[in-house]
Amino acid sequence: MNATAWEQVKTIFHRALGQPREQRSGFVGAASPDAEVLAEVRRLLREHEEAGSGFLPPGGVLRDQRIGTLLGGRYLIEGELGRGGNSIVYLAQDRQMHGKKVVVKMLQDHLARNQWLCGKFRHEVEALARISHPGVVSALDVVAGEDGRDCLVMEFVAGTTLRAELGQGSLELPRLAELLPKVGDALQAAHEHGVLHRDLKPENIMLLPPRGGEESIKLIDFGIAKLEDPHDAECTDTTVLAGTTTYMAPEHLMGKPQTASDIYALAVVAYEVIAGKRPFYPATPFQLFEMQKTGTFPDLAALRPEIGARASLLIRKSLSFRPADRHSSALEFCNELAAALRDPGMPVKRDVSRRSALAAGAGLVLAGCGGVLIWQRSFSEDPVRPIEFRGGQPDHQLKRHRDITALSEYNVAKTGFDTTRLMTQTQGYFWWQLNRGQQRYAFRRGWRITLEGESVRGIVFADILFSAFNRRWDLTLARKGSGGQTVFLTTSVGQNISGIEYEVPGPPGVAHVYTLAAGPSSPSVTLTVDGKECVRDYEGYSDYVEDRGFIVGQSSYLSANGGEGIVRRARFEAA
Repeated sequence: MNATAWEQVKTIFHRALGQPREQRSGFVGAASPDAEVLAEVRRLLREHEEAGSGFLPPGGVLRDQRIGTLLGGRYLIEGELGRGGNSIVYLAQDRQMHGKKVVVKMLQDHLARNQWLCGKFRHEVEALARISHPGVVSALDVVAGEDGRDCLVMEFVAGTTLRAELGQGSLELPRLAELLPKVGDALQAAHEHGVLHRDLKPENIMLLPPRGGEESIKLIDFGIAKLEDPHDAECTDTTVLAGTTTYMAPEHLMGKPQTASDIYALAVVAYEVIAGKRPFYPATPFQLFEMQKTGTFPDLAALRPEIGARASLLIRKSLSFRPADRHSSALEFCNELAAALRDPGMPVKRDVSRRSALAAGAGLVLAGCGGVLIWQRSFSEDPVRPIEFRGGQPDHQLKRHRDITALSEYNVAKTGFDTTRLMTQTQGYFWWQLNRGQQRYAFRRGWRITLEGESVRGIVFADILFSAFNRRWDLTLARKGSGGQTVFLTTSVGQNISGIEYEVPGPPGVAHVYTLAAGPSSPSVTLTVDGKECVRDYEGYSDYVEDRGFIVGQSSYLSANGGEGIVRRARFEAA
């Protein structure tokens, strides 16, 4: 609509307001032969009547004198698209591009003198200029308005926001699985160009009409994007809380946003799309920080069981309080979550985090994920040699996870090393990878775990995880109040941890030999202590199974002074 037409709209609208309500329709119909003008007048009258007052509702174009003006001698402002906390967004025509639709964004009048916000506005221009990606809205031009303020001209995205789509009901999971990798790819492109979005939410994810049967997305509103500069030790604006609080990561709330903060926000969006609500509803930013710290929120698998346990755990991982515990990239998170949504029955993989019990081996207790044993798989067998952690000389293929220290100790005669002392302030472990062929080989032939040692403080554990069969078996040692040892074999993990507990007879301070042994092609395991059979038919459990293989570690559970244990040897072998 051109400037002349807009003047007609204004005139007819104001005259129609002077007519009795029952006569307005007839008055408007006779006021102009231009159907577009009449349609706009009727829209404004309808909004005016719905508002029930003598002024236009927010967004009513006639309250804004910029409507119908030509910006920079090129962009004809047609109407207001919306207002955010800081800016106004208009729809405009590019008169030099045959009336092509564009979007013009500028700071609201009362903020035009705010130097920090003006700086952030210029940052948006620079941020968008850095990125060239089909999933990120493009910056086209920067022009000066009549009052001298900068106006950003961007491509017009003909679509709907994810927020508007959610207003029509929850997204179907197959559709979400198709959209997620595209969102992750776009956000990854921004991160690779040193740009943090810092305000990811459903309002800033546009869904575009399908082309060729495939739906696409656009990330918009980089107005508070942070540009990473490796030469800057500090960002001078970190004391300003910028963004939408309910989607902010803990470190963002503290004024230190980073790449992982955008991944956290993306996980909040994913949770909201699936559950229809966000994980946290705080009254203040401080309350939100405390909620994030405790990590207590409804489990997605309980709210929407059809998503499966793995999808729930993937989102929970990227909602972790510590940035280092989240996914390493936006694309990794979105790809893994999309795969889990497409196949809700896929095996659960998860980092082990021992917080409870002699559950030791049970992992971080976040959600139940009842499993079904799947013993037939179409992968080949690969021989697996014995894996051993012995006498201060651990296997060279081990990997270290989290907080754990291993100190070698002399034997009684001081002629060599025969003991490893494990220590931790929280929890950590060493692990050896077993591929699926090796897991198949070990299961078909039978396998054995041998642990010779004792718990001094906290718990010591040796576990085997067969992700190929969605099963794990845990051997956990803890010190009793009398100083003796207790063995705990976990059988399930959910809101409560279940298991088999066996108290080892004998004096304290003695390192016993504990063995878990499975027969060929059997999930049933026998526990022996010092060669004596103590427990039969231990079948392990299917919660929190990951690709770790054999694990030997230490936790500070039940200890105020950290965890400490003695391991003379820990060995896994196929029969």
